[in-house]
Amino acid sequence: MVENFEDIHRTTPIVSTQVHFSVPKERWLSIYSRKYPQLQFEIVSLLSITQDQGNCLLQIKGTKLSSFFREFSKEFDSTKYQLILHEKNEILMNIIFDSPWVIWSIIGPQVIIIYPIIIQNGTITIELIAPRRKIEEIFCKPIWKKLQIKFTVARKYCGSPSLNIHQKEILLKAMDFGLFDIPRKKSLTDATRLLEEETGKKISVSALSENIRRISKRLAECYLNCRDTDEVEADFVKQFNNLI
Repeated sequence: MVENFEDIHRTTPIVSTQVHFSVPKERWLSIYSRKYPQLQFEIVSLLSITQDQGNCLLQIKGTKLSSFFREFSKEFDSTKYQLILHEKNEILMNIIFDSPWVIWSIIGPQVIIIYPIIIQNGTITIELIAPRRKIEEIFCKPIWKKLQIKFTVARKYCGSPSLNIHQKEILLKAMDFGLFDIPRKKSLTDATRLLEEETGKKISVSALSENIRRISKRLAECYLNCRDTDEVEADFVKQFNNLI
């Protein structure tokens, strides 16, 4: 049963966290990234095809790309990759791979992955956004114990305040008209006249004032919800690095 996201948000903080762990040495990404430490492998997208196969769009940057690709193209099954771009300092490939354990262990519990996923010298770095207890559920499982997992950043996630189209338009015009300046560059009366001239929409002085107060409240609530970022980071990183 899928849980209601708003209910989760009320019972546990949403965090944005950066996780580092070692890629199992038998995996081809680990082999090539260790052999070519000067290269940065970036997974631009990651999808599950079946329980046993996944698909990723892989971008590779750095020096010695030609040497890497000569070796890769000889050893890797040609039916499982498609070369999209090959330039001096960049390669872009679409790759089908087996046993997508990372996908099932992270995407399964409804966690948001921020792309690209970075792999360099055998270490993978993933940024995740999820309710804190979801991250706890994932990384306390035995599968992660042997991968030398480490958290370096964990901040309370702060999404953009939810303003509707009308409010966004008013906010932009209010900034343009200097309504937040001290003193105001234009009066509310002048602002309503300019709004009607520029947008064709008529609004009263009282309605404009009320909208600005509502917008200000949304922005203030968003700021206050994010003010304990440093405390979340310190507590979360310390807890998990000690636990794992």
